[in-house]
Amino acid sequence: MSHLFIRIFQKRLFHAKNDTSPQFGPLTREIGSLYTFHRDVQYPSEFPNNFMDLYIRKDASGNPVPTVIFIHGGGYTWGDKHECAPDLSGAIPERDWFARSLVEAGYNVVCMNYALAPDYPYFTPVLQIDSAVRFLLDNAAVYHLDMSRIVFAGNSAGAQLAGQYVCIQTDAAYASEVHMQRILTDGQIKAVLFNSGLLDTERFYKTGYFIHNYIFTRCGCAYFGCKKGAENEKMMQASLLRHVTADYPPVFISDGNWGSFTDQAENMAALLERLGVKHELNIYPRKEKRLGHNYEQAYGRYSIDNMNKMIGFLKETIS
Repeated sequence: MSHLFIRIFQKRLFHAKNDTSPQFGPLTREIGSLYTFHRDVQYPSEFPNNFMDLYIRKDASGNPVPTVIFIHGGGYTWGDKHECAPDLSGAIPERDWFARSLVEAGYNVVCMNYALAPDYPYFTPVLQIDSAVRFLLDNAAVYHLDMSRIVFAGNSAGAQLAGQYVCIQTDAAYASEVHMQRILTDGQIKAVLFNSGLLDTERFYKTGYFIHNYIFTRCGCAYFGCKKGAENEKMMQASLLRHVTADYPPVFISDGNWGSFTDQAENMAALLERLGVKHELNIYPRKEKRLGHNYEQAYGRYSIDNMNKMIGFLKETIS
């Protein structure tokens, strides 16, 4: 299947590209009295888009705070960490609300970019997450990060990437299967946050909404290859529903109630229940409000309420 559709989306609609140079350039800026913003910090990688933004909380007590590592979505073919960044012009004061909310609740936040398909297909972003984590471990003192208490988070395809990396770090057999080393110790990952997550990659193209199905089918083809379901070994290997174990850390799951992976969220909650893994599922009733894919990232009543539920879950979970 041709990737022309994806390339048009990348160029015309999302202006997404693979680049060895940062989008805006390194910058450190104090954002009020709340956090220090480090933009376009480069982490070592043989692949492009190897930059991250750091939101370092100004904690008057001087005590270290847990670190949330957020992986953006975009069907593996677009998306950018800058979507969480503050608008330094002040024109859109709420643009950094997602990262700011976590910082206000007592966390440092890292948002990272990664190389995009189809030029960089499966399993390139997972390798880059590993490189980014190694960089953060090595530079924890430089950026005042507590890397002994890590939360992995992501939306849409970013949730799958974050979740797969956690599978690697919590299951030696799976790490061996994908030919990676576990670099985090047991208990170092305190929680995982899935927002509108692709949790069963074999159902990439099943959202209940034909337009999303059409787009996501082509995204899946660009990243995994064009075979579907059990015929695609990469999709099977990447499926969180196949590889999460009882050693997985606590999980917060949210999703929209139409045009998204709602059934996958419910399936994941059921799996975690069987495994005895602490978890919380938040899906608002459709009769209350129709909420689509990735509503969690937008600034609004339900996204804010979902954020508050996530923060409550983290406070119950992380000591």
